[in-house]
Amino acid sequence: MGLFNLIRSIPIDEDLRDAIAQTSKVRSFEGIRRHKQYLGKRMRALSDEDIAAIKKQLEVIEGPGRVETAKLHRLERLRERLLQSDEALQELITKYPALDIQSIRTLIRNAKKEREANKPPKAYREIFQYLRELET
Repeated sequence: MGLFNLIRSIPIDEDLRDAIAQTSKVRSFEGIRRHKQYLGKRMRALSDEDIAAIKKQLEVIEGPGRVETAKLHRLERLRERLLQSDEALQELITKYPALDIQSIRTLIRNAKKEREANKPPKAYREIFQYLRELET
């Protein structure tokens, strides 16, 4: 969905919608600052019901991105736990029986060696990619 369609889906009056659309046409730093002040003034005049409706629509728009971000953060924490303890690997094996145990152990071992030798984290990134593939 394009930016203009997203703006159109937000329940605001046409004048404010047009003012928001004009934002992309302002180029100078000072002009952008003035335009933001103008938008803020217009938005402060909105009623509480309008603000609640706007917040609700923004949550609908931003929702999928937040879910994906939370998933990636969870995978990053899992990767760190895999490097710290063997219990995390056992949990992963239990959760995903089709897991290629030998390859994940090799990646973990290589990531630990890379970290100790201060080498680029190639295996570290590969663990993350492997975990992402497991999730799909």
